[in-house]
Amino acid sequence: MELVITSDWHSDWSTYGVPRWRDVERAVYASVEHAVNIGAGGYLFGGDLADPDTGGASYRSSGLAIDVAAHLSKAKIPSVWIRGNHDVYEDGSGASTLTPLAMAAKHFPGVYVAEEPRLFGVWKDLAVLCLPFMPVSHGVDMELTADVLWPESGLHSPGCDLEKECSCGASEKPPPRVLVLSHLTVPGIHPGTETTEMPRGREILYPFTATRRAAFRVQGHYHERQLFSPPPGEGVELIIPGSLARLAFGEEDHEPGFLVLDVG
Repeated sequence: MELVITSDWHSDWSTYGVPRWRDVERAVYASVEHAVNIGAGGYLFGGDLADPDTGGASYRSSGLAIDVAAHLSKAKIPSVWIRGNHDVYEDGSGASTLTPLAMAAKHFPGVYVAEEPRLFGVWKDLAVLCLPFMPVSHGVDMELTADVLWPESGLHSPGCDLEKECSCGASEKPPPRVLVLSHLTVPGIHPGTETTEMPRGREILYPFTATRRAAFRVQGHYHERQLFSPPPGEGVELIIPGSLARLAFGEEDHEPGFLVLDVG
């Protein structure tokens, strides 16, 4: 099964006064078209859709995400979305530019939106542990959170009444493989324009120890496509898809685009 991975669209961004909407929009729909053409098993978005305080550009960006999710749902391709540091409202509400998509997701089968840390059983043998960026008003210990959410047995089937005795036998099933999808700060990585020219929010450190059993790790936030090796004994490398477009002059050497990951 192949997954199409994108991150850091920043579709509201302007480079020295030049709006980047059309560039990003074309790249977004190219990634969706590729997912449909190859019959992808899923589509992942690693955060940073748009800043919430950019007015009409922010609303248009939320509409873009809804349109993409609806298109993927119609093609029967599950999609998983997490918010990044540029997406959150710092007003204590917990809302983000992904909130409209989260509300619309109930009408589109196979659309999963994580504005809080969540574990989604998207595929039969592969779960997605989502670790999105959290606003200052919503403090979180990511090591503890990831450890609590980690599946120790099989996932419950949809509709299983957990208030009564489990009817799906989840506890008797082996735990699924886990893909960690995050938008956090990775200690030891070389920072780029995402922290120099485009800073926003605070640092929330990546929980290497709690996620060391992950089969795959996909990390947003960083605009340069790369693989990052964690400390020895702390699990598999982080796959960083990078941004969909060169958004600042410091990114002229980047190779923007989307990635395709074979998860077996």
